[in-house]
Amino acid sequence: MPSPEQIAKNHWYRNDDLPGISGPEREIIGYGERPPRIRWDGGAKVAINIVVNYEEGSEKTFAMGDHMNDGMYELPFNVDDQRDLAKESMYEYGSRAGVWRLLRIFDRCQVPATFFAAAVALERNPEVARKLNERGDEVVGHGYRWIDHYEYSREEEKALINLAMDSFQKTLGRQPSGWYCREMSVNTRELLVEDGRFLYDSDYYGDDLPHWTFINGKSHLIVPYSLVTNDCRYIMGTGFAAASDFVEMASRTLDQLLDDGDDCGRMMSIGLHPRITGNPARAKDHVYPGDSVRAQIAADAGTDDASQNIPLDIIHADTDIIVIDKSLAEIFYRSDTGKEILFRMAKGDADISGDSTVYEVNQVVQIGRQYIRVKGTEKLVSLALWSRGGYTFSISFEEPIPVEAVQAIVSTIPWN
Repeated sequence: MPSPEQIAKNHWYRNDDLPGISGPEREIIGYGERPPRIRWDGGAKVAINIVVNYEEGSEKTFAMGDHMNDGMYELPFNVDDQRDLAKESMYEYGSRAGVWRLLRIFDRCQVPATFFAAAVALERNPEVARKLNERGDEVVGHGYRWIDHYEYSREEEKALINLAMDSFQKTLGRQPSGWYCREMSVNTRELLVEDGRFLYDSDYYGDDLPHWTFINGKSHLIVPYSLVTNDCRYIMGTGFAAASDFVEMASRTLDQLLDDGDDCGRMMSIGLHPRITGNPARAKDHVYPGDSVRAQIAADAGTDDASQNIPLDIIHADTDIIVIDKSLAEIFYRSDTGKEILFRMAKGDADISGDSTVYEVNQVVQIGRQYIRVKGTEKLVSLALWSRGGYTFSISFEEPIPVEAVQAIVSTIPWN
């Protein structure tokens, strides 16, 4: 065992933080085995926060006297001793085109967003500020400019926070109640609490859930953010190569949060930047409800007009499936044993299964708030039928399965 003198001399023997070290205390333990039960609106298991980092026009540039050009951009080299017009134009893409593309998508899908906005970025593009007010989006203070707060003294940082809040008031007519700066300092959280205008900050990546901390005896809420489900990984060497990579990461994150096995509620943030995801190649990776899909018919498909384009109405789309509005929709699944599962859906309430077999058991069971007719044997189900929202559904199992497995399948279908 090291002696007390060794512990005092050599920091690698320590099992705690240095006494009197600047900044907030580290919070290693968190909620532990039993997170609190958080109830989101509508009984949702996961609250998804879509965050747009609006920084364009406030980044470090020679044009603004910074003696450097910011490094978060597409090109793999830097111009170090003068203005980098190529880099500046990439940021300008975000404010001129990218942010409007994202806002159109949000409007189309009726999705609210949180904007981590640098005050100067909104000052330089008041039309974006007007649009955020029109939509009612939450704005979180992202600093006066998109700069590293740890580079400034406590008094300088306090002045920058005040400058930002005054700017937001002039540009938006309101002040943010949340804060997330580029790189916080050891003083940032204490300054926010002393200021008194902030309900929370998001300068934290250490949890899936909001939590309270105490600064000088005052409670302060921390709403965590994520750099995992974040488009900054497009321009990192080990990050995303295509939009499908981002979608896959977000989908896996959501699946795991839903599968965590408790009813405590979870939170997920998705971080976007107009100059990055605002690019059309990254913004369009899936079909939206209401889109028209055109299918090119092959010449040997038995049609009189092989070049005919057929418009299809999309009634549901996500990263895994597209549902087309027609008289009957069918989806085939094949199990690991090679047995088929047939899912059918159609408008109305008629039996669409096509199965006229007289089964040993024909009964109604309740799954959640939905009543399902199951047919099969006493222990195994071959067919499940139900109606909801003007549609009728059926699932046929080539290899019968237990009713508990049917319950698990039906409970995952979004119409239920």
